[in-house]
Amino acid sequence: YVWEFNEYGGQKAVRMGDWKAVQQNIHKGNKKIELYNLATDIGETNDVAAQHPDLVAKALDIFTNDRTVSKDFPMAMYDKK
Repeated sequence: YVWEFNEYGGQKAVRMGDWKAVQQNIHKGNKKIELYNLATDIGETNDVAAQHPDLVAKALDIFTNDRTVSKDFPMAMYDKK
């Protein structure tokens, strides 16, 4: 599942099994993707992105390629294909 919110500075999230990747403040140019293992961290308190670069890369690919560009809800970082 992929979520995208243009509000709150621009946010994206994707659920990949037990993993959830989150990116916030996209409109301010933030490129950092946080990663949480929901099987062991349901409260999303321990960002483990540094330990799982392969899953972060997979999330970035989803964020980039599974988006429909919309003039009503622009997200410049991901609208450039």
